Amino acid sequence: MQSFASILQKRVQKSGKGTVELDFHTIKKAMEFVVEDIFGEIGKNNIRMEFYKEGVVYLKIFKSIWKSEVNLNRGLLISKLQEKLNTKEIKGLRISR
Repeated sequence: MQSFASILQKRVQKSGKGTVELDFHTIKKAMEFVVEDIFGEIGKNNIRMEFYKEGVVYLKIFKSIWKSEVNLNRGLLISKLQEKLNTKEIKGLRISR
């Protein structure tokens, strides 16, 4: 069984730039930190990442008031997520139905 550190090191070497390739779990964890940073624990409980496809992060929102909050802070969420992941690959956010 491989350790997490060895798997991470292989992924960093594979990309060749010293950065980690983006995958669902990496983006999801970063998104959780960003949502908690902006909206707090209550926001974290009501806003979840569903999936990531072609530079767009799809969110599942459990209450309509949080949909408004996400729409108002869409630019801030994207910029903080890009900063957290140290990449410009994240192009947008969408709210899934």
